[in-house]
Amino acid sequence: MFSWTKGAPERILNYCTQIRIGANVYGFNTRWKQKFSMACNTLGGLGERVIGFCESTVSLKDWPLEKEFEADDTSFLGKGMILTGLISMIDPPRPGVPSAVDNCRMAGIKVVMVTGDHPITAAAIARKVGILSPGAH
Repeated sequence: MFSWTKGAPERILNYCTQIRIGANVYGFNTRWKQKFSMACNTLGGLGERVIGFCESTVSLKDWPLEKEFEADDTSFLGKGMILTGLISMIDPPRPGVPSAVDNCRMAGIKVVMVTGDHPITAAAIARKVGILSPGAH
């Protein structure tokens, strides 16, 4: 039985020892990890949200068909999963956010951003809306 998992790329990476390129599977070596990291950083730096995907084979002995799936149960995850890809999404800030940030600043209000996004993505979005200056990290 196959298992597919999605999540934050840096979390998915922890489970993968292989990578699928087309129909072929290769060892997930340092070269592939660097390409993976560069892609995630490039996309995140553009303010895009990045999600990683991986797959594995799960034994019916370990995961019988009648076993109920619980979202918090990660027992089927383990080393040896195969990275199958990344996807990125643009979720642009609402049009009025930059002017709202400016108005708050002019009123003496310190603006902060709270998000669950990866720090690189969060910084890119914060720059787009004026919370961070262009050169800030």
